[in-house]
Amino acid sequence: MITKEQLETIEFHSTDNIEYYDCGSWEVMFNIKTQTLYEHCEVNGVGEELGRITNINTLIEIYELMFGSLE
Repeated sequence: MITKEQLETIEFHSTDNIEYYDCGSWEVMFNIKTQTLYEHCEVNGVGEELGRITNINTLIEIYELMFGSLE
């Protein structure tokens, strides 16, 4: 299970402690309750579900495949 502390270490931040947004690109959102990664659109909000992920290393790998390094 991915925790809020783990998400915060990779620059995902939240305003409600449920939905965590990637502050680097704002292209994805991670729902901590359902452990699900979604596309994110600043205009329309949550987009297509990209998959359920319960391991922080897997989330990092997928993010890096999609957008490049988190650094």
